[in-house]
Amino acid sequence: MNARDALERLIRWVMRDSIYLAAHPAVVVTDHGDAVSVSIESGPLAGALPRVPVLSGLAGGTATAVEPGTRCLVRFEAGDPSRPRVVAWGFDRDSAVVHLDRGGRSIARVGDVVRMPAGPSLPVTGTLVGMMTVQPPPPSPPVPTPIPPGTTFTGTMALPPSLYGTIVSGARKVTA
Repeated sequence: MNARDALERLIRWVMRDSIYLAAHPAVVVTDHGDAVSVSIESGPLAGALPRVPVLSGLAGGTATAVEPGTRCLVRFEAGDPSRPRVVAWGFDRDSAVVHLDRGGRSIARVGDVVRMPAGPSLPVTGTLVGMMTVQPPPPSPPVPTPIPPGTTFTGTMALPPSLYGTIVSGARKVTA
């Protein structure tokens, strides 16, 4: 063995754990809820890793319902071979559900349309700002009665089956 071969062998031996400092492309095999089993695609660590914890990258965030075949990156915490972690996702399969702070409700965005079920009528009360005429309900004769501004009123308003609106504000630090 020449000096160069000996030096290369020594360097490989000294650097043998450096593979645990890199990010390794993998695919999800199984979602266990609190962890995922993955298969590292290539390189010296190619193969299966069971029950790898997931670091979402968001405080209090988790990812669940991850479909098998979803791409991810695996790193080893502090370069320790016994501490693999999923650190990034490739949600190109539209497969996972990302939860923020263990929340279970969907998030809407500013500008999204929302629908609110409405009933046939809505009770209302208030003070009249403009002039209004009221037609009494049957069996009274159809004689409209003018009501002057400033009058306090109580009644019902006919509504369609659904009311639509647009979200106009939201959390500034969460965007989608």
